Amino acid sequence: MQDRFVGDIGDFGKYGLLRALTGIHPALPPEDRLSLGVVWYQNSEESSKPRSPAKDAGYLDKPDRFRDCDPVLFDVLSEIVASGERNLHVLERSGVLGETAFHGQTVPKNADARKQWVNRALDAVGDSTVVFVDPDVGLAPATAENSPAHARLAEIKPVVERAQTLVIYQSFGRNEEHPEQMAR
Repeated sequence: MQDRFVGDIGDFGKYGLLRALTGIHPALPPEDRLSLGVVWYQNSEESSKPRSPAKDAGYLDKPDRFRDCDPVLFDVLSEIVASGERNLHVLERSGVLGETAFHGQTVPKNADARKQWVNRALDAVGDSTVVFVDPDVGLAPATAENSPAHARLAEIKPVVERAQTLVIYQSFGRNEEHPEQMAR
């Protein structure tokens, strides 16, 4: 997860999904909503293939196409992008994800520090019913052992073992067809 992309089209999709899963939108009575915990895998490294943050937020120029999906979410992300303060702290403070437990620190490169980071993340999401893990790229392939852009299976396994619902964001790569990536 990189601050410079907060509010992009991917965020609109993933936060819309989380709002629907937890009962924020469409609104369920508060007693029927599911609690949410979010683990941002903040990556301080810039991608080797930079994208244009402005291009990725172009959907905001099409309110007639996107806003009806979730007007509150659309408006909040639009305000964040327009403000120029595209970062996770602004998103968290917006309240658009309701009463959410967040863990948002930069993923360390050092293996021991990363283990401590994972333990803090698991503590932060506690007993949330739904846990959303948002790595910069997705699940780690075997070759990405120390990548701050990836979540490792061993890091998210405890969420499943605690019987929490796990939602993971996985980006598609550019060098392989989508069906092959999904199979892998």
